[in-house]
Amino acid sequence: MIRCPACDANESTLVERVHFDDGRAADRRECVACGEQWMAPAPPQPGLDDVETIELRGDTAADAPTDEGIEDWFR
Repeated sequence: MIRCPACDANESTLVERVHFDDGRAADRRECVACGEQWMAPAPPQPGLDDVETIELRGDTAADAPTDEGIEDWFR
């Protein structure tokens, strides 16, 4: 659980993930209660270090997901 350093609330949103040249990453978070922003070390994501982009598409244009059916497309 990540707590706000200003008001100690436990609800925050991820604003952005910052990647450093040495391979580390940090998350900029914003408190839902007071609006305070802070940086926290990003949790490691094993196996995702090499991934730059993921393209979502089917074998044909008809197989490609729509905005409404993206969850079904992954099943």
